[in-house]
Amino acid sequence: MSGVVATAQSALNAMTVSMAAAANNVANLDTDGYKAERVGLQTGEDGQGVTVSGVTYDGSTGGLRLVGEPTPFRDTGDTVDISEQGLRLAETSNVDPARETVSMRDAAPDSLYGKMAASDLAANGLQNRINALSQSP
Repeated sequence: MSGVVATAQSALNAMTVSMAAAANNVANLDTDGYKAERVGLQTGEDGQGVTVSGVTYDGSTGGLRLVGEPTPFRDTGDTVDISEQGLRLAETSNVDPARETVSMRDAAPDSLYGKMAASDLAANGLQNRINALSQSP
């Protein structure tokens, strides 16, 4: 029984880290230049449970947007120099809200408990069937 509890505890710990990273990503959705955190998971010792293999940052680029206070427009010909207009380009965060929503849903304890409950029901059903077969004449 302690193996089952240790396995469940390791899963809850790993999912807590995953949930915290996803929440941090959502909180920084509008922070220019923010890179999303990604949590790597791996099988625990002796093939039991799950552990965090590491937290990395997604190196992909975000979008671009104009920032700054524009100065009065000055036409210098065919092109407009945005630096003369008091504007600059800034990289937005690379956080994908849909991906983070799925990450949080998958890391939610209800999801884990639901999976554990389904597994318990299947195991109990199998055990009941074995007991019934062993008692039949």
